[in-house]
Amino acid sequence: VMVIGAQILARSIGIDLTFADMGWMQSVVMLFALIPFTFAGGLGVREVGLVFMLSGFGVQPEAALAFSLLLFARQVLLGIAGGISEAVRTVRVQRSQ
Repeated sequence: VMVIGAQILARSIGIDLTFADMGWMQSVVMLFALIPFTFAGGLGVREVGLVFMLSGFGVQPEAALAFSLLLFARQVLLGIAGGISEAVRTVRVQRSQ
């Protein structure tokens, strides 16, 4: 599901990759996200790594960075949705007791 979502985001900004390419890149990006430091301008290892990997497919750095930031935004929005859902559930449970 994550790979399909990433592929939809990529195609929305003009990046056309195969399912397999998107899959292995998603795996590598998830590993990059575990490295806890940033580069110049506040860009993280994940963003720099994705720009580097996508450059091998002929993707312009601006589009690759936009794609990386879209992936990050998706992750944050899903986290917020999950947090709200959990908060609502917790409040309902507390009210029913």
